[in-house]
Parts: sequence; C-alpha cells; structure tokens
Amino acid sequence: MEGCIVSIDAMGCQEDISNQIREQKGDCLLAVKNSQHALFEAVEDTFKLQQSKDVSSSEELDFGHGRIENRTCFISSDLQYVDTLKWKDVKNPD
Repeated sequence: MEGCIVSIDAMGCQEDISNQIREQKGDCLLAVKNSQHALFEAVEDTFKLQQSKDVSSSEELDFGHGRIENRTCFISSDLQYVDTLKWKDVKNPD
C-alpha cells in the first residue's frame, strides 16, 4: 500500500482503519460524516470561518440514471480546528 492514496467513505474515519492505512505507508482521503461528530464539526468550522480566498473548489455536473447530479468539492489546507493529537498524521498537502 506504500505510496497509495486510499479514498474511503466515512468508515475510514474509524481510527483503527485509518491507522492501518498509515501503518502500511499509505495516505487517506476520508469522507467525514456527522457520526464522527468532533471531526465533522472541525471540518465544518474550517469552511464556515475561513475567508473565501482561503478555500478552493471544484464543481462537476453529471447526467445519468434519470437524474442530474451537481457535485462540489471544497478544499482547504487550514488545520487550526482539527484535533491533530487525535488525528496526528493529518497534514497540509505538499
């Protein structure tokens, strides 16, 4: 798994799962949901309290299966609201 980026749903926010990925020298891209309340609030606060110039975004419009999906991804490298003691390997992208 070394050098891989693992994109995982909210299940990856379980500490044992993210720890295993890191132990195998992989990186994680996690989907954070409200079941991880403290982490969810930290991420939410990051976007609520930052000025718009500090946030990047990307938007995708998809048509299929009888519906239209509009996906927006917001990106921030500000970690001031994240508990870096609990999520010790969380870091800004290089």
